[in-house]
Amino acid sequence: MNWNEALNLIQNNITVGLSLDENSSNGRHVLAGPTHICNSYDFRGIPGYKIQIGSTISSYIEVPIEMLRNIFNDSILNNRIYNKSVFRIHYPYHSENATGHPCYVHVVGMIFVKAGVGVKEGKRNFRIL
Repeated sequence: MNWNEALNLIQNNITVGLSLDENSSNGRHVLAGPTHICNSYDFRGIPGYKIQIGSTISSYIEVPIEMLRNIFNDSILNNRIYNKSVFRIHYPYHSENATGHPCYVHVVGMIFVKAGVGVKEGKRNFRIL
């Protein structure tokens, strides 16, 4: 699978209202996307997704399409494995400091799974198909 195929799957399958993780008490619901304007961190108004991470819709993270592309491409180079190490190549400050959200790694992985781009492999890895 290449990035264009993955993007097509993501845009067709990751829709508003979708629960990315039925096992989560908060569900990790898709609130907006794929044209949601991402302005948190240094996203500069690029399009992506808004994902609920808490019990209310005011608790969310933004996941730009550019982030998904970077992580997809880096995962391909990492023997098709996506995990925390791959995420931190481009986005270390999103998950490590006091203002970051460690759920980013899991949310991106679940986007890949729900879109049909990857599968969960073990406890902390996702394999890109």
